[in-house]
Amino acid sequence: MMGMRERFSRLREGMQSALLKWGQKLADNPELDERSFSVDLAGAWTRLTEHVEDLLKRNENLEEWLEEATTDPVTGLLKTRQWGQQLMMSVQAALASGAVEAILDGTFPLSSARLAGLDQNSAVTLVTFDVRGLGYTNDTVGYDGGSTMLRMCAESAQDELEVFLGARGAQQRLRYEDDLAWCSLTRSGGDELRAVLFGLAAKHWRPMSERLLIDLRERSIPGLDIVPDMAIGSMTMHIAMWYYGEFYREILRRPQPEDQKVRAEEIIALWLKFTELRANAQRITEYGLLFVEEWDDDPNERQRFERWLGTKLKVSAFNGLNEQQVRVLCAKAAAALREGDPNGARTVFEHDRDERMRKHLHRLVAEARAMTGESIPLAMEIFAIACEYELPIPPP
Repeated sequence: MMGMRERFSRLREGMQSALLKWGQKLADNPELDERSFSVDLAGAWTRLTEHVEDLLKRNENLEEWLEEATTDPVTGLLKTRQWGQQLMMSVQAALASGAVEAILDGTFPLSSARLAGLDQNSAVTLVTFDVRGLGYTNDTVGYDGGSTMLRMCAESAQDELEVFLGARGAQQRLRYEDDLAWCSLTRSGGDELRAVLFGLAAKHWRPMSERLLIDLRERSIPGLDIVPDMAIGSMTMHIAMWYYGEFYREILRRPQPEDQKVRAEEIIALWLKFTELRANAQRITEYGLLFVEEWDDDPNERQRFERWLGTKLKVSAFNGLNEQQVRVLCAKAAAALREGDPNGARTVFEHDRDERMRKHLHRLVAEARAMTGESIPLAMEIFAIACEYELPIPPP
């Protein structure tokens, strides 16, 4: 913008100088009574330049306001609904091409959908990030510490995706000359980030996510007794489409909508539920392992563990369990660790999580049966939980 202003300033000075010289020549020639005309023209030009300068200033203000409106002040990431628009464009393009009909109608099995989701020419991956312990961080070191936690998480994700993202997590073209050749990283909620990845970024997301978490866990926040961490849930578009077809076949037991826009919206809704469920499943297990690291059979040696039981960490990790149930779980997982079985320790928390989700599923089913009409969002949640936790899909 400053370059434009400087160029305009030089142009104005040059034109004013030329007009003044022309006016002087006319004034020196008594046969030409055009002096007043030249003066009026110079005045008009001055008023015009002042008007344009005012417009430039307003534009600068507009850019500042736009920056504030679309940029998250904590993380520096975009805070738009762009990720939702990208999902809609991706799904609608795939539906319009007809290439995914065999996945949607069940002709191709889930394994084929997985392979299709790894094709870098058509791969689209939705990622949901859940920042760990944000509420606990705010309570422990204040909201500035919580903001630092969010920035660290955003920076780790942005650093890993740097070759696919522009400044502040904005977009950058990868391969194609269309709007679907862009990746995005945005803050979509209080402790939630989302990324929409295409092409190579989508295909290689798993190892990228592992590197991201390794980098993040090496950071620290002064005064905080947990390291920054995130739970991550992801799914490719083709797998989401296969599950959508299965949802209509097994749960609703009717043909999919003919309206492609409605169809796309429902695919995205189910896609989001799966990624959120996956992030939540990882979050619960990692929270449990965090607690068990502070467990000791001697009550005098587990002060931090006991203190955590009275904080939001306990609520996030063991929602619905009382303190005694938490102690029993952690003692069991700690015993597995002492025996050199870290997988056994993880399994303790996975089994507890799965049991809680089973009970939650039954509550949702009871809620659905008590309704007089049909609720697609509720039916999708029931279906997604049943699939993700390998629970029997309840009948309608």
